[in-house]
Amino acid sequence: MPGSDFMHPQQCLNAKLRRAARVAAQLYQDTGASGLESTQFILIAAINGFGTCTLGELAAWVGIDQTTATRSVDLLRRRGLVSVTPGRADRRVRTLKLTEAGRATLAAALPGWRAAQSRTVNRLGPRRARQLLQLLAEFSALGQEEPASEQ
Repeated sequence: MPGSDFMHPQQCLNAKLRRAARVAAQLYQDTGASGLESTQFILIAAINGFGTCTLGELAAWVGIDQTTATRSVDLLRRRGLVSVTPGRADRRVRTLKLTEAGRATLAAALPGWRAAQSRTVNRLGPRRARQLLQLLAEFSALGQEEPASEQ
């Protein structure tokens, strides 16, 4: 059977990815005095990058479901970091934008994130960090493709 070395539970890609995600969360958790969780940092950085986006666009970009995005954005809204307004054409669509406080919080968190990013890239080495980014992008794309047929 091709790829039989992958059929041992200790070679489970899902388990390895989950462990890697926990390690990444630990490496990036302390983003300084901003008071943001690493997941919250990802969300406000993404919203900032978009300028203005819908909840659906944010969820798709971050790779989370709409319900999780709604809960997470609501926490940020309650902290005054994100404004949420109904869409003009379709009031069910919610448009997101960083508030002044959100931009200030992001600015405060960036030095901690940059330090974590730098430590991580230095540990892996730039070449391997780029390879990891490429592999993760390819792996993420698997969720958008039709399953490959076995040959």
